[in-house]
Amino acid sequence: MESNAISQPKELLSAAPDLRTQLSNAKRLKLSGLAEAPRNKLERPDEAVFRITVNEGRQPGHYLAIRLAIQWGSFEALGDVGEKGKTSAQLAEGTRADPRLVGWKVPSFLDLISHRNRADINNGPFQHAHGFADKSLYTYFDEDAAMGARFGGMIQMYNTGKPFFWEDGYYPFEERLVSEGPKSDDEVLLVDIGGGDAGDLGLLRKALGEEVKGRLVLQELKHIVDRSDEDGFETQVGD
Repeated sequence: MESNAISQPKELLSAAPDLRTQLSNAKRLKLSGLAEAPRNKLERPDEAVFRITVNEGRQPGHYLAIRLAIQWGSFEALGDVGEKGKTSAQLAEGTRADPRLVGWKVPSFLDLISHRNRADINNGPFQHAHGFADKSLYTYFDEDAAMGARFGGMIQMYNTGKPFFWEDGYYPFEERLVSEGPKSDDEVLLVDIGGGDAGDLGLLRKALGEEVKGRLVLQELKHIVDRSDEDGFETQVGD
């Protein structure tokens, strides 16, 4: 059953280009809907929320961009521009929309770096969009508590419903870390680098119970360490 569940969609996918021209429009649309249905049945609720709200599948973002362009009258404004074209700032002026929403920052950032792959992580599109330079993303989150909290909330939402790394079938935690691990609480069992404030180590300590020895250590930025409850683990400030 499991092999058929994988092989049958693959066969349908390989036949799709021919089916698109061979089927009537009604049958084509019906088959398209049937092909979409398994994903809706298979994905977890948290995956569906992430796909819709965080744009994992791209379609919501495309729809939103088109919907806003219609509401702003961007297509009408583009109707008679000719070969010369218009900048996003000119479009924004005519549509009464914020230029940052019309053009956002990606085009100007790519122009700034001559459309080459940027290797400097401290001067990327995020820094360009928010108007600062020579600063890491996480340093910015440390300085802007509200933005840091929003980022943390997004990560927690992304992880909600997913298996923890110590659960069966995810990673051989018992075999590699517990059975051959520390024999006393003076030793370190696990260091979670950049684990955030989702409380994974606290949950791990409860799952392990008192019989499993070893310290659990969270290494994080200072603003996350400062608000950590240290329930079953200890913290260290890192960079």
